[in-house]
Amino acid sequence: MLLVLLLAGIALLVAPLPGILGALSSGVIVRKGHGSVRVSRAEEPERFRKLLNQRIATMIPGAIIVGVLLLLILAGLFGGAAQG
Repeated sequence: MLLVLLLAGIALLVAPLPGILGALSSGVIVRKGHGSVRVSRAEEPERFRKLLNQRIATMIPGAIIVGVLLLLILAGLFGGAAQG
């Protein structure tokens, strides 16, 4: 059960990375949804930064899930080792 949750958290954490890395390297982010619009960092720096921050924020639930589960796993490993 924990392994499935850990894999789900990793998937949530890693899924937005290609779009984020592509936007950082090219300086252009493509807005998702109906009528996708290209936003250039050179032309609209504030809008680009806002969209990039929103994409990065989508990684937070995955990071929380992975962090909590890793703490539980490590606590279980070291807790069991301390008991005997």
